[in-house]
Amino acid sequence: MKITEEPRYLTAGRPAPDDPDSLIVTRAALAASFAIGVDSPSGRYDILWGVYSIAVVGLGSGTRARSRAWFDLWTALDAAEQQLRTRIAEVEPPS
Repeated sequence: MKITEEPRYLTAGRPAPDDPDSLIVTRAALAASFAIGVDSPSGRYDILWGVYSIAVVGLGSGTRARSRAWFDLWTALDAAEQQLRTRIAEVEPPS
């Protein structure tokens, strides 16, 4: 597997109570484009490409974080980056 472009990321957070210039990160997401070579049982070799994305929520809360991952085959990094804002909001924080 090869990362083919510089990954894109998105973070969200809340102001630190003791330092208004600091942010406590509560959510983070990453999108990384990849290419991977695969062999089928019949001997055929293919290169799959796309974007791996992960969103993690519940950071900075002192509880266990929750995450969700996506493999978007045949998707460009720019398109996956546009989905990060929606995806980071879709993951429910731990209760």
